[in-house]
Amino acid sequence: LDPDSHPHPHVTSWLGGHGGGGVGWGPGGGVDGCKSLHFIDPRRQAASSTVARAAMECVVRPAQSADCDRVMAMIHEIAEYHNLQDEVKINSQVLRADGFGGDPFYQCLVAEVAPEQEDKQGHLIGYALFFFGYSVNTGRIVYLENVYVVSEFRGRGIGKKLLIEVAKVAMARGCAEMKLAVVAWNGRALAWYRRLGAQDMTEAGGWHCLELGADALCRLAGEGR
Repeated sequence: LDPDSHPHPHVTSWLGGHGGGGVGWGPGGGVDGCKSLHFIDPRRQAASSTVARAAMECVVRPAQSADCDRVMAMIHEIAEYHNLQDEVKINSQVLRADGFGGDPFYQCLVAEVAPEQEDKQGHLIGYALFFFGYSVNTGRIVYLENVYVVSEFRGRGIGKKLLIEVAKVAMARGCAEMKLAVVAWNGRALAWYRRLGAQDMTEAGGWHCLELGADALCRLAGEGR
């Protein structure tokens, strides 16, 4: 749901990797039962510094390996709300290996309350997890897998602040689009992203996102042996 206004968690796609790899997708990537949206140009989405200052005073920074336990806890909060606990197959060790090894599969930004003392780490209150892909139509793209703000800190502009920083990273990497998926029943999240400039490609283009699960992927790979 809208991470800045709703009392419940927001997830941009189903859990467990259903966001897809981003490479080779047609316009808009979605998930079964989800709306598919994308931003035409992240340069249009980067808000002014005035808007950023209006958000609650918090620090948005790149995640570190030490943050994985807390990020994983927030992933479980999302799963619990959607009654999808069984869909989460990873743990903080996997999250750490996949994001902070020699060939990271994703990037993550975290929002934290500024520490009261310089020698104390701030409390993490949200995150945005994303990765890069490629479109044969527009070139480099960024796919937003999750954006989440814990309940007691919603309504303060933190979710938008996280998205602004993702857009800045995308711009720096030369991306032309940001893609994400929203579950079909999540009307408030759809409206929130539309206000930010997202287009619903499920409605506009009729695109479907297909997924090969673990068993189907293994079968397909085995056919070439």
